[in-house]
Amino acid sequence: MPHYVYRVISEKGHVIDGEASARSAAELSKELESKGYLIQRIRPKVSFGFGAGKAGRREFAVFVRELSALLKAGLTVPEALEASLHRPEDSRLAGILPRLLQNIREGMAFSQSCLQHPGVFDNVFISSIATGEKTGDLVKPLQKYRVYLARSLALQQKVRQAISYPLFLLGVLALALLVLFVFVMPRFIRMYVDFEAELPWPTLLLMQVVQHLPVCIAVLAALAAAGYSGYRFLGASEDGRKRIDAFKERIPVFNALYNATTHARLGRTLGSLLESGMPLAAAMQATVEASANQMTASRLRQAREMVVAGKSLAESLETTAALPVTAVRMIQVGERTGDLGVMFAEVAEFYEEQVDHYLARVMALIEPLLILLIGLFLGGIIIVMYLPIFSMAEVIK
Repeated sequence: MPHYVYRVISEKGHVIDGEASARSAAELSKELESKGYLIQRIRPKVSFGFGAGKAGRREFAVFVRELSALLKAGLTVPEALEASLHRPEDSRLAGILPRLLQNIREGMAFSQSCLQHPGVFDNVFISSIATGEKTGDLVKPLQKYRVYLARSLALQQKVRQAISYPLFLLGVLALALLVLFVFVMPRFIRMYVDFEAELPWPTLLLMQVVQHLPVCIAVLAALAAAGYSGYRFLGASEDGRKRIDAFKERIPVFNALYNATTHARLGRTLGSLLESGMPLAAAMQATVEASANQMTASRLRQAREMVVAGKSLAESLETTAALPVTAVRMIQVGERTGDLGVMFAEVAEFYEEQVDHYLARVMALIEPLLILLIGLFLGGIIIVMYLPIFSMAEVIK
């Protein structure tokens, strides 16, 4: 579920800044207005992480490990939080924990206190804590969440490592083009102007680009900014995010990797919540809210409604296409044996292996294409700039 930051005016005239989760800005606006607030602004929260990563996923994983170990050692929640307050590696989390501790000491539940900071604590973490509070055992759900977070980090790291080399190649291409356009080609232009010869049209076109390079860069930057703004605007609504995710699911070659990653995260999230003791319907709702793919979230929401109405989980997932047939067959086995949590973990591992397979295929395709692109760009520019030299002897005569 997306997060929003807002500014409202209370009935007493106080300006209040805050953040909250909601399916859409319109839904959050209605909720705030029902409380008597006058809306000044609501906008999506910009973050470069996901889930608990908004506070730094690796640092957050360390915090969860410490908290789990302290609680397992017999400390109470306030004592464990107090022992975890000093976090110089993550200033944001360090600023939140004292407020969390104060709320708990004043009688607020741990999960409710975390719920006030959706930009730091993700829905899976909050749901895990809420489950532990109901069962009286916070250690087990925290340990399951720690495994979930570690696997999510590993999956994210695989994708990042895979795209690092193509990005490096693109950076090399950009640097080479910059050197050619700024240092090499102006000298060719001066030489051709001095000869006052008629030049081939490809060379003339390239000379125009070089002579108006600042304008060209400004136009490209404006187009990139417009495209990014359009993407952000479209992604600000639930319907827009569904369109974006539906497009990602249909991109040739990349869609298999994208879908496998989505299914792996869905299986890992549901498996973690079910193994921590959360009821199925609640686990499905928490997974819907934690899903970054709105198409998958919508399908899973429909499947949850069918489960609540009395349908089997496997049948609901197959009907709504929330998971592929292979995963559904595995879930059917989990329903028969009563080990749904374990089976969803198996589903996650299956699709994590698929991610490795598709990453290898995609990279095997992308790397030679990028090398070919670099060769075409640089070789084409050099050929275009040397075209007049082929007839230079005639010009000199």
